[in-house]
Amino acid sequence: MGHNHEHHHGHDHTHGANKKTLMISFIIITGYMIIEATGGFITNSLSLLSDAGHMLSDAISLGVAL
Repeated sequence: MGHNHEHHHGHDHTHGANKKTLMISFIIITGYMIIEATGGFITNSLSLLSDAGHMLSDAISLGVAL
């Protein structure tokens, strides 16, 4: 009394979707970084400039991931 059935072991890898998400994140982070740095220079705000520096490290990390 054995039973036979097939197993489908196909895998769907969505690397394109992941790359698109990383690219969108990179663009948003970089845009906000530029705005913060510009605002920090205009207003002489050290906190905005330091956060822009932190966002620069985030942007670099996303760029490496891409």
